[in-house]
Amino acid sequence: MSARDWNDEYTNSNSTVPTRGMVPGSDEEREMLSAQASGDLYATVETRRRSVPELVKLIIAVLVIALAMGGGWYWFTYKRHISVVVDDKDVSVPASTTVSELLTKNNYFGVAHGDLLSITGQVLKKGAGSAPEVVLNGQIISDATAKTTKLQRGDELSLSAGGNYTEDHDVTRTPIEPGLQFNPGGTVQYVKVQGKPGYHEVWVGKLSHEKVDKGEVKKPVDTIIDSLNPNPEGDKMYIALTFTDGPDPSNTPAILDVLKQNGAHATFFDNGVLSKDNPDIEKRAASEGNQVASHTWSNQDLVVMQDNPKGVAEEVSKGEEQTSKAAGYKKTNRMIRVPYGSYSKEVWQAIHKTTSSIVMWDVDTGDLSAIGAQTIANTVISRAHNGSIFVLHDNGGGAQVPQALSILIPRLKQQGYEFVTMKEMLAKDSRFPKNVAEALPME
Repeated sequence: MSARDWNDEYTNSNSTVPTRGMVPGSDEEREMLSAQASGDLYATVETRRRSVPELVKLIIAVLVIALAMGGGWYWFTYKRHISVVVDDKDVSVPASTTVSELLTKNNYFGVAHGDLLSITGQVLKKGAGSAPEVVLNGQIISDATAKTTKLQRGDELSLSAGGNYTEDHDVTRTPIEPGLQFNPGGTVQYVKVQGKPGYHEVWVGKLSHEKVDKGEVKKPVDTIIDSLNPNPEGDKMYIALTFTDGPDPSNTPAILDVLKQNGAHATFFDNGVLSKDNPDIEKRAASEGNQVASHTWSNQDLVVMQDNPKGVAEEVSKGEEQTSKAAGYKKTNRMIRVPYGSYSKEVWQAIHKTTSSIVMWDVDTGDLSAIGAQTIANTVISRAHNGSIFVLHDNGGGAQVPQALSILIPRLKQQGYEFVTMKEMLAKDSRFPKNVAEALPME
C-alpha cells in the first residue's frame, strides 16, 4: 500500500493515525496527529522518507573526509620518508624516526661499541663498553637525547667508536709517613710546614681478580722545622725577658711587681707541676699582660726521653695544657721552652703536631750563679739589641733577679727599648707565620 492509499484509507474511515513506538505527548506524536487533522499526512511521511537517506549520506561524507584527513596525517607522520646523512652517506628513514631508533635498527652502521677491560688492559667482554659517540649537526648528543630527538630532513650524523670500560676494583692503601726536615740555628724553632702522609696502593680486579701494585700513588709531604732569630720590624727596638722553672711563691710575685712598676712585659716558661700548685700566680701574670707558657710538665730532659716518643709528647702537652689552664687562656698556648735547652730532630718528630714553637735564647744572664744583681743587669744592658731574648730564672735565681730588673729595665727604656712578650715580639716579625706568633699549632 502506498503512503497516499494509506492516508486515504485512514482519513476516509475517520480512524486515527497509529502512533505505536512513539512517546505519548512527544513532538513526533503531535506532528503525526496534526498531519492527520490537516489532511497532510502523506506529505509528512514523504518528508521523512527523504530526510533519512540524506542524513546517512551526510554522515558518510563526513566519515570519508575524516578518514582521508587521518590517513593523510598518518602518512605524513609515519609513512613519509626523509633523507638524512650518516657518515657522509644519504640514508632514507621514515619521518618521526628518532636518532636512537635509526642507530639501533642499523646496528650503529657497523661502528663498534667499546670493550670491558681488566685492570691490566685485557678484554673481559667484547662490546660491553660505551656506545659509539654520536654527533648530530656538529654537536655531541647523549644516549638520553638520542632517544627523544626526532630526525629532520637534511640532518647530519657522524659516529666514532665507543670507549672502553675498566672493571671495578678493590684498593688496599698503605700509608707512607712523612719525614721531618730540621733546620736549627735560630733562637726560635717553629713548624714551617706541617707534614702530610702519602700512601701506596694495590688494586685487585673484581671480575678478573688480577692484582696490580700501583706503587707510591701519593707522595708524603715532609714536616719542616725552621728557625729564625727574631728581628722585629719598625722604628722601635724590642727586648724579650724570659723566665724559666717557675712559678716560685716568693720570687715570681716580686718579679711581677718590678715589671708592673716599670710598664714592662715578660714571658714565663713554667713547669706544669709548679703551675698546678700556684695557679694564682699564673693568673696574675697573665692578667698583667705577661705571657704564660710551658717548660714541660716536670722539667725532664726530652732528648734523654726521645726513644719514647709518646712519653715526650705527653710530657710536653700536659705542661702546655696545665699552664694555659692556670693562666685562664681560652686556647692552649703551644709555645714552649725545652728543659736544659735540650732538643733534637727526634723530639720535634714527637711534638710537631701540637707544639708550634720552641723558644731558646741568645743571652744567658748567668743568674743561676750568685753573681749579684748589678752583674746580671750589666750583662743584659751590654748585650741588648733589637730582638734579643734573655733567659732568667724565677725559681733558682733568688732575690738578685728582681733586684737586677729594677736596674736594667729603666736603663734600657731610656735607650728606647720596649719589653715585650714572645708572642708580641714574633707578631712584629712578618717572617713568622701567624699561628706561631699566636702560639697555636698549624692547622
